[in-house]
Amino acid sequence: MRRMRNTLDMTSELAADQYGRDAELVRQARDGSRAAFDSLFQQHKRFVYNVCYRMLGSPDDAVDATQTTFIQAYRALNRFRGDSAFRSWLYRIAVNSCTGILRQEMSLQRKVEAVSEPPVHDEPRDEVWDAILQLSPDMRGALVLFYFEGLNCVELADALGCSEGAARTRLHRARAAFKKKYEAIEK
Repeated sequence: MRRMRNTLDMTSELAADQYGRDAELVRQARDGSRAAFDSLFQQHKRFVYNVCYRMLGSPDDAVDATQTTFIQAYRALNRFRGDSAFRSWLYRIAVNSCTGILRQEMSLQRKVEAVSEPPVHDEPRDEVWDAILQLSPDMRGALVLFYFEGLNCVELADALGCSEGAARTRLHRARAAFKKKYEAIEK
């Protein structure tokens, strides 16, 4: 029990240190320091890419969404109030970027399907990812952030821009929707 408490204390201290470092780098970047924003990019690019990849299911789309996320973050840096962690703010931008890409793809897919035959898939896909990719962007984002990025419900709420209760509800609904999609694929 003591070991677990020490581990939790160390984790909290590391998170607080990261929050402080990010706040200082954000302040410097707002003052015009390109090196400070580059440092923020280096610290958070892997996390943002992972979220984008898991939401979009394509490495190329994930790279595009990651770049879009950091461009939007740079442009909106003066509007970042610091009410949440910088990382949570980036997650919110990343999820919004992915949602935009998914909407564009769905619109294009509908247009293509209207004039062509359904595509033939030669290689088998992972049923879990197939089920996840069939979810709405909001539900997909909740599952990715919670299960794959390890955010707790408070962080999830912060990243999604909603209350903790709303985040828990969205996660619950996403689990139920995933279960239905997954069971349909297995049949």
